[in-house]
Amino acid sequence: MNPSRFAPRAARLCTAVTVAFIFSGCPLPTRAPNKRPAEINLPPKGSAQAFEQIIRDLGQFDWGPSHYAQCDGCQTARDVTIRYTGSTKDVKANDGPLKMRIVALVENSSNQDVAHVPSRTTFKANTKYLMWVHSRADRKATWGFIELGAAYTPNPQPIGLLTDCGHKTPSPTDDADFKDCSDYAYFSGVQTAFGAPSAAAYISKPGWIGCDPDCCTGTKQQ
Repeated sequence: MNPSRFAPRAARLCTAVTVAFIFSGCPLPTRAPNKRPAEINLPPKGSAQAFEQIIRDLGQFDWGPSHYAQCDGCQTARDVTIRYTGSTKDVKANDGPLKMRIVALVENSSNQDVAHVPSRTTFKANTKYLMWVHSRADRKATWGFIELGAAYTPNPQPIGLLTDCGHKTPSPTDDADFKDCSDYAYFSGVQTAFGAPSAAAYISKPGWIGCDPDCCTGTKQQ
């Protein structure tokens, strides 16, 4: 072999091995979760493309794990899921966000409609919903759902007020679920009873988010 050709090749090989060795002990950089409030511009009209854009826009924020709603009459235990998006635990029931904030994504992945009894909302089959929080004129937080389907609107009417659960333990994380204030081990409170609906499948627990100072639940109180 020609020594004049071998030396440069050997030098390049040694350099590559050295670089690989150095970086093999270094952790790869990871993107920190984006904990900003999920405040996005909603399209004026609904369509499949518009709904895909909404999901893409929400993808820039931190997502939580999916929770499976306790659904009576559902075909499987995973028919309806809810997961938070962006930040929730800075939301105050008596001082709501000045701009409408998306706090959760709800999805009914089943082939049957599911009634959400506390809000009197029907989650249509194979349809996604946005849970949002906003403030009214007196700054109290209101909440509701936006259907990513035929009934879509960028200007939804509130279902009711978001109410502080009144616990003393701060919420440990951003979160969203279908729960009562008393459903968590470190919380205490009185469960709210709702009448059984006529729907074949229904969720009896209200919408719930981790908020400031502990957690909040959605009510129909106006």
